[in-house]
Amino acid sequence: MYLDLEKAMDKATESDRLKTAFLNNLSHEIRTPLNAIVGFTTLLGETGNLNEDRMEFMEIITHSSDHLLEIVDDIVEISKIEAKLVKLTYKEININEMLQRLYVRFKPSADEKNIILNYNKKIYDKETIIFTDGYKLFQSLKNLISNAIKFTQEGQVEFGFSVLDKIQFYVSDTGIGIEKEHHQNIFSSFYQAESSCTQRYDGTGLGLTIARAYVELLGGKIWFSSEPGKGSLFCFNIPDTRH
Repeated sequence: MYLDLEKAMDKATESDRLKTAFLNNLSHEIRTPLNAIVGFTTLLGETGNLNEDRMEFMEIITHSSDHLLEIVDDIVEISKIEAKLVKLTYKEININEMLQRLYVRFKPSADEKNIILNYNKKIYDKETIIFTDGYKLFQSLKNLISNAIKFTQEGQVEFGFSVLDKIQFYVSDTGIGIEKEHHQNIFSSFYQAESSCTQRYDGTGLGLTIARAYVELLGGKIWFSSEPGKGSLFCFNIPDTRH
């Protein structure tokens, strides 16, 4: 009983430490886009700036606003997940159309880093209509693709799906990979704030936690394989609800 109590106390202490590190990191993450928004909004008001400068300032403000909104969205979602308040809304979704939307969304980010972005479309549109929560599925893929691009400096990122006994999705990259010591904690809330390999990258570190929660809510399972310097492969499945 004493050992069980000691383990419980150690776990609670570790959880508190990770949450503290997360909050410290969150403060930095919020201040960075806010400072950009305030600073460049001020510059817009100065009459001496040329039109081309104003356009650049507007782009920076828009990018910073989008980044800040993503941070807020992640915080809201993880709060709802922890409080078990997330509900599913089912409707018909065309997987191919969803993959195309994701490709269009992330192609500029990939081009900016000079990496190749591919998506794998193997099945005709009429065979890819499923009954699921499209928002949760889209967000799960979005978080995985966003991470793949973030941690890839050269090479490519690819995503797609196949139909086995379930519908299986994948996102692969040629990025920095994940050290083996971090594998068991990679889906844990607040872990990135403590991880030295990811501290130099932007983000709250909640994307993988949210993706796992959504996949499990959809009745699926998520897993990955990764080696440092050789990239990562993230996969998840959901029930095959095609008609």
